[in-house]
Amino acid sequence: MPGVTIAARVLLFVAGAIWGIMAVGFLIAAMAASDVDDTGTFGEASIGLVVVFSLVFAAMSALHIVPASLFGRGRAGTRVTAIVAASLNTLCAVLGFLGSLTPARAEANPLAAVLWLAVSVCTIVFCSLGASGRWFGRPRY
Repeated sequence: MPGVTIAARVLLFVAGAIWGIMAVGFLIAAMAASDVDDTGTFGEASIGLVVVFSLVFAAMSALHIVPASLFGRGRAGTRVTAIVAASLNTLCAVLGFLGSLTPARAEANPLAAVLWLAVSVCTIVFCSLGASGRWFGRPRY
């Protein structure tokens, strides 16, 4: 496996792990909110929203980890899935960066979003290089 393909695989594993950690964090927040809230109306709606976010983050985690684990024997579909996952990461990073620039979030530091964007773009580039294309298009006997 070429070095750029290995680097893309590692970046996908790292991104998937971060998405998974965020999913678990949202579940913990939902459990903590359910313990604190006693009103029963707005609290349940917010808990449901947090659980939905947790499920979306868990799906993003799976979208990154599954193709990364299939790089060794995967075909072109694995490569395309990895590029799609990294593209969704790029979209989230751009939205996070733009959100950190709003006046309401003056204390926010856009450095994390820029770092996340760099990792996402590197993953897309590494998966799109010719060496990766030859790896995923190699004959299998």
